[in-house]
Amino acid sequence: MQENPLSLNYEIVDIFMLIQECIEVLVLKALQKGLSLQAANHKVHAPFLIEIDQNRFKQIMINLISNSIKYTSDGFIRVEVSKVDNKVHVAVVDSGIGMTKE
Repeated sequence: MQENPLSLNYEIVDIFMLIQECIEVLVLKALQKGLSLQAANHKVHAPFLIEIDQNRFKQIMINLISNSIKYTSDGFIRVEVSKVDNKVHVAVVDSGIGMTKE
């Protein structure tokens, strides 16, 4: 059998809008655990347009934020966006215990 390559649908979108949509999906889940969930941009002004497959990006972000909610018992979850050397950096930061070195 021949595998189908991953099909991507690139569009120019505002990354802050996409992140906010992901946060809106999960904010109630975070609040139910007593966690704050917010977005933070570091020296990047909205709107910040990038070319991306927004559905795939949202899938990834929702997965990362969900994991952060699952493994953080108290405190915060923050989605950070920054621009370094003409590249976009997105990080999900939380006050959880973190991962082991293994």
